[in-house]
Amino acid sequence: MKLKNIKNISSKLIIISLFAWIFSCVGQKSYPEVKNATYKPYQINGERGYIIEFELSNDNVKPAAVVINRIKKTISPADKNGLKYRINVIAETRKILNYKVKGSEKENGIYFSSENEKSFKPVEFELR
Repeated sequence: MKLKNIKNISSKLIIISLFAWIFSCVGQKSYPEVKNATYKPYQINGERGYIIEFELSNDNVKPAAVVINRIKKTISPADKNGLKYRINVIAETRKILNYKVKGSEKENGIYFSSENEKSFKPVEFELR
């Protein structure tokens, strides 16, 4: 009698585990491939920063922000041209009064946002 109960409980646990695994795979978003990810440092008239450029394989999930050298910059619609992005990340400026650089604990990469979720994808930007 006890062996039958153990088999019954074991089979239920296996079925529950299988369903949990299937639903966890279904819930994962597939983020677009990031192509030609580059950065170029600049220093012009009291302003220092980076020009970030990259291209996405599709626009199913929108990029919300970029992180380079621990500096986070929100991506605006003006930064987008088709599937290509060009973002000016200001690291230091004397031109813009009270400009605050947003720091980040994350490594270099891109924040993607979907309906109600933000996630981070590490990206290795190449120096141009």
